[in-house]
Amino acid sequence: MKNRYILDRIESGWAICETSDQKQIQILLSELYPGAKEGDYFAENEGNYYFLPEETEEARSRNAALLKSLWES
Repeated sequence: MKNRYILDRIESGWAICETSDQKQIQILLSELYPGAKEGDYFAENEGNYYFLPEETEEARSRNAALLKSLWES
């Protein structure tokens, strides 16, 4: 089974991530996929981490739309 995460922030070589059940965990940044950055959605399967580009883009679009609606209010 795949575990899903959101990369919240990067601190001193650690990826601080939120799990699907809203807990925070730390993963060594060097263990993630190349180019990992804040806001990325990714999954883990048997110790390997995979970037989820479609989920990441959908979340970024939702957030941009929400921010825009707040500024236009």
